[in-house]
Amino acid sequence: MLTDATRVWHACRRFQWIGALGPISVASLSISTVYLGNLEQQAGIAVVGSITGGLPEMTASWWLPMDDFPQLAATAVVISFVSLLESISIARALAEPQQDVLHPLDANQELLGELA
Repeated sequence: MLTDATRVWHACRRFQWIGALGPISVASLSISTVYLGNLEQQAGIAVVGSITGGLPEMTASWWLPMDDFPQLAATAVVISFVSLLESISIARALAEPQQDVLHPLDANQELLGELA
């Protein structure tokens, strides 16, 4: 059903704005059909059931998974190092040869730029 609707929306220029609404339209139509037609009992279509409302509790272990901290810290250090090397390489590639004599590239300044 979604692919048919997509074909129609791509074929007709004036209906292209509806293309973004396609997935939500198909989901809404399907939910309405199952609910209003009582298809759960009549056709045996399985539904999710009731979904509890609200947000889960916020805990420190959810925000800061300390079990994985050594592995995450090592990965973060490697990514930072690669990022610094990349920025220095780009700065050297973009620097003009005459400018290098007057203002040589300073890796410490690049590091400060990465930290900012």
